[in-house]
Amino acid sequence: MNTRRLTRICFGLALLATAGCGTDDEETETAAGGTSGDGGTGDAADFAPAPDAAIEPDAAPAEPGYARLRFGTTEGVRANPTLVDALKGRVMGDLFLGVDVGLMGPNDGAPTFGSVDLMDVDLTAVDSESEAWTSMPLAPGEYIFLGMMDLDGNAAEFDDSPDPGDLATLPLHRFTVVSGETVDALILFELVYN
Repeated sequence: MNTRRLTRICFGLALLATAGCGTDDEETETAAGGTSGDGGTGDAADFAPAPDAAIEPDAAPAEPGYARLRFGTTEGVRANPTLVDALKGRVMGDLFLGVDVGLMGPNDGAPTFGSVDLMDVDLTAVDSESEAWTSMPLAPGEYIFLGMMDLDGNAAEFDDSPDPGDLATLPLHRFTVVSGETVDALILFELVYN
């Protein structure tokens, strides 16, 4: 799936849709613990977690963890006038390290840490979620899922990328995998691709 192209297009559309929603006086908390009014650049470095204490050279590697993802959508998507197909279809996308994804999508050459391909996902009922997808073992750290939901069954015609009316994620919601644990994350499709 071409998640880099998808993310850049979707984020550009989201920026256009939200332009002018805030004021210069507002400060919002960023994932790094600072605020948006503190002079951050908005790139991936602003959202990277603070480095942990120095690791001892003889320290054993951390036990892997797992991500268990479910997929859903928002009321905004449900009410979107460009949504023409039922909220049923194929969910596709990839897991990336959070530090490898900026506001415009994954960095060039960023590795993926699992690919999701779920058929026949049904989100037609309000507040519905997909069945869970569980990752392979992952190193502890911050991850992000980028992907789409093909509502009209023609993703193959578009190089596994969305076409108008399909749903897409935005590169905003991250989750943290912890050593020896399985983290549950609800991934929301927040955009109807146009």
